[in-house]
Amino acid sequence: MATPSSLPLSPVSVQKSVIEFVLGQQLFYDLLTGARRSVQHRRIVIFIITMLYMAYILDYIIWRCFRIWDDSLRAILLPLVFLAVQIDMSTGEALMIPITTHKGANIFVIIEASVEHLNPSRHQARILDSFLFLGMIATFLCTLTTTIIIIRRIYPIAHQEGGLRSSTQRFKHILDIIIQSAALYSVTSLAFAITSVIPVDNTKNLTIAMAQGYSYQIFAFIADVSPTLMVARIILSANDDSINHQLTCIDFQRQPIKSVVIHSESSEGNSLAFHQDVEKEA
Repeated sequence: MATPSSLPLSPVSVQKSVIEFVLGQQLFYDLLTGARRSVQHRRIVIFIITMLYMAYILDYIIWRCFRIWDDSLRAILLPLVFLAVQIDMSTGEALMIPITTHKGANIFVIIEASVEHLNPSRHQARILDSFLFLGMIATFLCTLTTTIIIIRRIYPIAHQEGGLRSSTQRFKHILDIIIQSAALYSVTSLAFAITSVIPVDNTKNLTIAMAQGYSYQIFAFIADVSPTLMVARIILSANDDSINHQLTCIDFQRQPIKSVVIHSESSEGNSLAFHQDVEKEA
């Protein structure tokens, strides 16, 4: 997190805890990126890629929502607004921009990956944390609204024609929605946003500092895994005849949802057509 590196005098036990926590995180980071000076540019690239994960996942989910609702822009209008806010906050974190407020105060946005700003002041660190918090909240709201919109569309399909009769089918359906909507990503982004906005000015907030560090590690892992899980779910559903397969492939169909269900269950579709013909003759 963007917290000042200087710590006031504190008990030896607290200092040991801080050293162990910081050292453990640094060793893990060095294990992933390397410790030589020649790999410093790699760290900058990794940081930029990590910041772009949020926009990538949101773009993917919004696209799925767009296709499920038969290419309707109205369905994704609100998620697009949150996406624009998230991109704006991420840009603010990635660029050094002097901003002049209406009172004439000069506010600087910190580049976390810039060599000149690896040790920001206390005030600058809080500004960066505020940008990070707003970006995380926008990510959470975008993912949450998109998930609700997707569930609103596919939930009637799951229960049409007697679907999801057993508890096992319901469990698989819930698990499928969690994977496809990146619900874990939204939860971890919310947790990361809450911990990032809390200032850590002294060693009394050691627990909060540890929560910030671990929440970031979990968030980074989920951000890496979520796109892979979504793509893997689509690939694995190619030979799946269950109702979850129908829900997964809705967004890749051009036909209305009713026609998709009829084609997927040809026997029931023929029976329905027969009854309609009988009613017309009557």
